[in-house]
Amino acid sequence: MLSSLSFVSPSRLLLLLAVLAVAVAGVVAALRGRRDRGRFASPQMQASVMPVSPGWRRTVPAVVLLLGLTLATVGFARPQVLADQARDRSIVLVTLDTSTSMLADDVQPTRIRAAVAAAQEFVRGLPPQVDVGLVFYNANVRLVTAPTPQHEKVAKALPRYFLAGGTALGEAVLTGLSTLPPEFRRSADGGPPAARVVVLSDGGSTTGRPVSDAVAQAQEYGVPVSTIAYGTDAGVVVQDGRSYPVPVDTALLTQLADGTGGTAYRAADAGQLAAVYQDIGTRVARETARRELTAPVAGLAAGLVVLAALGSLLGTGRLA
Repeated sequence: MLSSLSFVSPSRLLLLLAVLAVAVAGVVAALRGRRDRGRFASPQMQASVMPVSPGWRRTVPAVVLLLGLTLATVGFARPQVLADQARDRSIVLVTLDTSTSMLADDVQPTRIRAAVAAAQEFVRGLPPQVDVGLVFYNANVRLVTAPTPQHEKVAKALPRYFLAGGTALGEAVLTGLSTLPPEFRRSADGGPPAARVVVLSDGGSTTGRPVSDAVAQAQEYGVPVSTIAYGTDAGVVVQDGRSYPVPVDTALLTQLADGTGGTAYRAADAGQLAAVYQDIGTRVARETARRELTAPVAGLAAGLVVLAALGSLLGTGRLA
C-alpha cells in the first residue's frame, strides 16, 4: 500500500523544512544551555548550585511534538494510496456461446451443460450491487436479459439456451454493449470501468459484424471484455453418425480480450471454469481506487501534539 503513496498537494511538503528548522533550533538551544551551565560554575560545584535538569522528561515531549508537527504537515499535503474497495454498483454481461460445437463432450457432461452450471453458480454468487445481463449467441444473437439486479432471474434463464450452427461473436459483444447505461460506459473519474463483458466460448466467429468492430466499440466505451476459452483441443461433435473435430480456438478470444483491456482465460474443465468465474466476480465487484488519508493522518498528528503537551506538563510543570 505504501508503495502507491502519493499526494494531492505535494508542494505543501516543503513546510517540512520549517519543522526541520524547529528541530535544529531545539538542539542548538539545548547545547547552548549546557554550555552556559558550564560557564556558571565549576563541574564540582554545579550539582549544588544549579537545579537538576529535567533531562528525558523534557526531551521526550519535544520529540513527540516534532512527530506531531511532521504528521500534520504530511496530512496538509493530502496523502493518498491505492486501496481495494467495493463498488457502489457495477454491471457484468454474461455472453454465452450456444453454437453446436458446444455439444462436445471433452468436458463432462458437455461443454454447454458444464458452462451453464458454472455460469449459474457465478451469477448467484455475485454481490447485490452487481447487475447482470445475459446474451446467447450462435448464428443469431439473443438478448435474454438486460442488466438487472435480479440474479436468480438470470440464473434460471441460463438453461433455456437453443443450440444452432454459426458463431456471431462480434455481434454478441456489440449487443451486450448496447444495453449499458451511459454512466457505465466510461467512469466519470477516469478510474476502472464499472462494467465488464464476459464471453464464454470455444472460439471462432463465422457471421455478423467482425470482432474488430466489437473491440473498437468496447474501447470507446472503456469497457473491458474478458474471454474464457472453454474446452480442449480434443473436442469432437458427432452428428448423423459422423465426427467433427471442434478444437478450442483461443486466438480470436485472446485478440478480443487484449484489445479491450480484459483478461483472456483458458478453462479445460469445470473446476478451472469455476476458478475463472470466481476471479472475474472479484474484479467486477471490487475496484482499486485512490483513498485519501488526510483525516486519519491529521487525527494522529493532533493526538501526538496533545500527548506532547501532557508529557511536558507532567514532567516539567510547563508546556515548553
